[in-house]
Amino acid sequence: MAFNHRGQTLLKPISLRLTGCQKTLIMGPNGAGKSLLMRLAHGLLTPTSGQVRWQGAPPAQAMVFQRPVLLRRSALENLTYVLAINKTPRPELKGVVRKTQAMSALESLA
Repeated sequence: MAFNHRGQTLLKPISLRLTGCQKTLIMGPNGAGKSLLMRLAHGLLTPTSGQVRWQGAPPAQAMVFQRPVLLRRSALENLTYVLAINKTPRPELKGVVRKTQAMSALESLA
């Protein structure tokens, strides 16, 4: 895959295949494209050419950032916000949030 933005190549064509639960280190100097590669791999950006596949399907949008990106709100409000920006239908929001809270023991923090 490759990625261009405003006519500038930000990530030259790259091919990478990871299998199983192997650990892989991606390292390079500042500006080399490591974070861009992660954004592409997690579906936060779309490659200009090529594709990203995870177990045969496009990746779902997910990423863990180096610094937490949360609103100064309750756990319930943060979960609702993330679901809303991912276009979860409004009638489903509270049900999904409640299920997520129960699964992650966050009910007392809402």
